[in-house]
Amino acid sequence: MKDRERILERAERALAQHAMDAGSIEDPLLPATLRYLDAAHASRRDRSAILRWWPTQAPGGTRSERRFRWDVVWDGYPSRRRTWARNEAQERTLWRPRENGELEQDPTGFSERLLLPIVLTETLEFLEEIVADEPALAGEAIRLRDEALPLMEDDFAGFVGAADPWRDTFALWQLTRHPRALERLDPLAIATATRYATRARREGGIVRGVRFPFYEAPLRSASAHLAGALWTLGIYPTLLPDLIGFAADEQHPDGGWGDPDQPSDVMTTLAVADLLSHLDPSFDPEPVVHFFAQHQEPAGWWRALDPETPWLTAEVCRWLRAIDMPFAARFRWPRLAKWQRDRKTQLPLFAFYQDLARVAAELEDLGQAHVEVAFIDLVGFGDWNKTYGQESGDQVLAVLAEALRAIPDSLVVRDGGDEFLVIGAPTGRDVLAGRMETFVRTWPDRFRAAFGADIAVVPARMTILDGRMDAALEIREQAGIEVGRQKLQAVERPA
Repeated sequence: MKDRERILERAERALAQHAMDAGSIEDPLLPATLRYLDAAHASRRDRSAILRWWPTQAPGGTRSERRFRWDVVWDGYPSRRRTWARNEAQERTLWRPRENGELEQDPTGFSERLLLPIVLTETLEFLEEIVADEPALAGEAIRLRDEALPLMEDDFAGFVGAADPWRDTFALWQLTRHPRALERLDPLAIATATRYATRARREGGIVRGVRFPFYEAPLRSASAHLAGALWTLGIYPTLLPDLIGFAADEQHPDGGWGDPDQPSDVMTTLAVADLLSHLDPSFDPEPVVHFFAQHQEPAGWWRALDPETPWLTAEVCRWLRAIDMPFAARFRWPRLAKWQRDRKTQLPLFAFYQDLARVAAELEDLGQAHVEVAFIDLVGFGDWNKTYGQESGDQVLAVLAEALRAIPDSLVVRDGGDEFLVIGAPTGRDVLAGRMETFVRTWPDRFRAAFGADIAVVPARMTILDGRMDAALEIREQAGIEVGRQKLQAVERPA
């Protein structure tokens, strides 16, 4: 804990200084710094300066380094331990020494290979957050986003070609960790993930290099990237055990991970540790904390090459903060794609719950985790529909769905009709029941607020069961049987 607090304090001090430095306005990773500091400290720094700066920068040609109003390669870090200058390639740090030759031959191209996916996703997420949360700035953010989006789509389309496994899976990993950006670029994420998943399946469940100096070498970094992306996208679940198993295998004595015949490095360690800390309840983060402590620079930064430093530092800090939470709080539910949503409530369909149960069954540690499942239905909902009409019934379902979505650390699924499932986060015990009892108790007030005090409330009925996550389908079946038994015992009339 002391290690964690000490290195976090040092890193966040460096990031705060970076956010205040007047020269940072030119840094394409300033949005990453601002997004982290805002999330970590529940604040919102003034983002208007960067929105005033970008429109003053004229973009270049569609394939130039300055095709956006912000750079995708930047060398403005004079205070760093190493000099980032084109004529001093030999002095640069590098997270995989086997690639030193490529760095020296094309330093700018090598830098863009790393920086481009970060800049694209962080900038798009940054703009989408402003559009969603800051009405006064939304107009300018929309203009900048709409101007840049076609070029961003073109850049991400290049990752679908599967010519560079590390770069492409890194870009995919980045995109799937930025939910608003992913909404915009979802088809390209699916295409890239599918391309690499089918290739990994042929290779025995791992990602291999296809270019020198990692030709045909199994890549632990890229396998971790792909596994995290597939989980988020909810596709190719049978690949996850092999990808995660290979990524987690052979943790080095220093607590980190690296690619074949390479030392532990911060980039690979972050990818593997992020994957395990959010999906494996048995994962021990302390060796990784020690690794990060040993690899932090005195000024507070973490570095792989150099220009990614603010982003990498923010991501390590984000991970360190997350592991302070219990597993149930840091667990990541798979993303819900538009086609998986119920039209009336915008909740996942029951097929999503089925898929989640199947994935959990494939992952041993996650599958053994305790889970609580609540089954909710509305008493007398059929009579309500007959009295007030189908459209009013749909409004009731929408209000119910909104209320259920507000329950923390849970996933809500429309089981069918007026029946819903609320799934507590894995490893949570005796948590969901209390929250569901609060929901049932406050539901009449929510109903009256939506439909008026003179309308009879349609009561909510709840049954809650628990068990292992890999038995989620059986838990749901048992809950359905119990509710059916209750229906036989009661005369269902609107209250």
